[in-house]
Amino acid sequence: MSKQIKGLVIALVALMALVIGGVVVWNIEPTEQVAAETTSESVWEVAEEEIKSIKLTSLGEEIEFLRSGEVLQVKGLEDAPRLESIYSQFTSQCMNIDAKQKLELDEGAGLEQYGLSNPWLQLQMITNDDTIYEIKIGNEAPSSIGYYALFNNQVYIVERAVANNLEHTRYDFVDKQIVPGQDSGEQFETLTLQNEEQEQIELLYRPEEKKDEEITVLAAYDMQTPLKASLDTYNVTSWADSLWGLTASEIAVVDATEEEQAGYGFERPVSTLSYTTTQGKSDTLTVARQGDDFYMMNGQTNIIYKVMQTSLNWLEITPETLMQSVFLDTKVEDVKKLQIEAEDEKFVIELGEQLDQENFDRIVGSVLGMSPTSVGVVETFAFQKVATITIDYIDGTQSQLELIPTGDGELYMVLDGKCSYTTSEWSLTGLISSCRALNESGES
Repeated sequence: MSKQIKGLVIALVALMALVIGGVVVWNIEPTEQVAAETTSESVWEVAEEEIKSIKLTSLGEEIEFLRSGEVLQVKGLEDAPRLESIYSQFTSQCMNIDAKQKLELDEGAGLEQYGLSNPWLQLQMITNDDTIYEIKIGNEAPSSIGYYALFNNQVYIVERAVANNLEHTRYDFVDKQIVPGQDSGEQFETLTLQNEEQEQIELLYRPEEKKDEEITVLAAYDMQTPLKASLDTYNVTSWADSLWGLTASEIAVVDATEEEQAGYGFERPVSTLSYTTTQGKSDTLTVARQGDDFYMMNGQTNIIYKVMQTSLNWLEITPETLMQSVFLDTKVEDVKKLQIEAEDEKFVIELGEQLDQENFDRIVGSVLGMSPTSVGVVETFAFQKVATITIDYIDGTQSQLELIPTGDGELYMVLDGKCSYTTSEWSLTGLISSCRALNESGES
């Protein structure tokens, strides 16, 4: 056999050896890992009624649980509403701790290599007979199979779920629900809203009513103050229903002092909302703001809740947004004449030979019904006005509405020199189209 052929054979044999060796090595680790995952050894098992106290050190704080009758209670949170699901999960984990694997330690090996000389989580549990169970959890084990844990001077590997179910802060055990959920058939009977620098609004629930077999008047809220009005378009699918089960994103302070409340802005709240329900429940919700963060308190506790701004859709509510008009308490029959000027066009809307009652009511109604969105007080504008609508009333008074683009598809509504609302550009384009159509038909 030539040297070249011998060399090729030797190379092939070496390559096959490497491949076979690689396959063998590749198969070893998963086999051991599967074995570790399926191995289970009880670290301890204790009945719930045997637990007298628990001390948990987690996320930089120490939490103590003491028995109170049939339940365990976080010390210092005795008066706070309990989040039973978290208590149950935590207690269940404390009762039964299983390990995936028990490690055989090399003689003289220190705990530092497992993160157990300075563990990030520690649990000490004392039973009624004063037996002490203590476990410490350190570094994550390789291949994400769990965490190293120390119990009775022995190192185990426990599943990630064990650590996750034990890792908590004190306020995790407080119920974050601010408003209870809705019981069957229950509705908010009264709602009293006082937003910052706005008039107080009182709403009264009106149940669904059947006029006859063919006509049903849907449930709605009627405004009692600052003026009386039936809000037929403001039905029970609006923001009132979103209050049921209102839940905080987190707990800021439990049992807040007056000084702490002031620090979160509750001396000058941005909104106060009181309610009663048809089943006799009642409460007052107070909202404060610090920068971009919103906080809430209710009348049942001294807890300060942090809430998402998206949960506070009543902050923008005003009588105008409820009435869907900036012309409060103005009806079509109160209007004598409209004059609409937009760019090079001018329309005069007035009853007479050129315009019948039906078309007059339709055009005036579309002006009075321009749906506003509250934006707060606006004093300067980046664009020039695109339309002016002058309204002459039967009683001899007059209003002027100027419409100015916002730059994002809306129009500022400047009523008699004051602006706090926007409306859609379609409100104006639709109005102009209707006026043009009347001109073309020869009615105006």
